[in-house]
Amino acid sequence: MNLVDKTTRCCGCVPLRGGVIFITIFSLVGLTYIVLTDVLYVLSNDYSIGRIVDLIISALFLPVIIFGLFVTCFEKKSYLLRIYSILYNAFAVIEILDSLVSIILIIAYRNTIVSDCYASNLNVNCDREYNRLEAQVILVNVLVILFMIHFALVIAAYAVRRKNKEEKASSTNIASESNDGTPPHKILESNDSSANDVLRSVSAKC
Repeated sequence: MNLVDKTTRCCGCVPLRGGVIFITIFSLVGLTYIVLTDVLYVLSNDYSIGRIVDLIISALFLPVIIFGLFVTCFEKKSYLLRIYSILYNAFAVIEILDSLVSIILIIAYRNTIVSDCYASNLNVNCDREYNRLEAQVILVNVLVILFMIHFALVIAAYAVRRKNKEEKASSTNIASESNDGTPPHKILESNDSSANDVLRSVSAKC
């Protein structure tokens, strides 16, 4: 049994469909906020290459989240949910890589940033402040990684469950209609016809 099969609830307590809706709305709100914030920074000419990249990625995945909300709330077709799951996985991978890069950079540039801090003659304990900043950055990004993995698993699990339900319903319909190739309503019509023939025969003899 893989991780997708083991995922039966979102956050341990929310049913899969409700979890997918929550994840999608949460992602939609978050991406919308990021896009609007980055656009304002760009318009004010106060931006960096990293912010531009962040804006492009968020803008590209915003339609994906809108598509996911439509599929989850209205269509609920397994093949559409599968497409949404694949696209969300791509989004999750990019976010995880971004978080890993942030963790690596905050550790790698520690000495440089602390040295610049002391060189600026700021009236602060640069080592202590950087330790606090480093801990916050690592904690936040580790949580982002864990949540993105869990969210991707929840969406994938819901897509699999919908597919299994559709296949089960389809096989049930096929089984109910495959009594010598005759649908149930045809069998009833045939039985009614036979009963009428018997009644006519009895009436004729009488």
